[in-house]
Amino acid sequence: MEQIFKAIISQKVLVDQTLCGECGACVAVCPAAAIELFPMLLVIKDNLCTECTLCVHMCPSGALAMARDKTQA
Repeated sequence: MEQIFKAIISQKVLVDQTLCGECGACVAVCPAAAIELFPMLLVIKDNLCTECTLCVHMCPSGALAMARDKTQA
C-alpha cells in the first residue's frame, strides 16, 4: 500500500531581540493584537497570529521575519 504524506506548512514570526528598537510599529499594525512589547522583549502570541506579515513589513529595524516550519503528517 502506498503511503501518502501531506506537507503541513506553518509560518511563525521570528523575533531578533537584538535588532528590536522597541518602537512599537509592529504592535500598532497587528490586526489580531498578537504582539506584546515589554522592556527589552517582544512577544508574538502564536495562538492569535494570523500570519498576515504586516508586522514584518512595518518593522523599521528588520527584527521580524517569517519562518517556515515543514513537517510531514
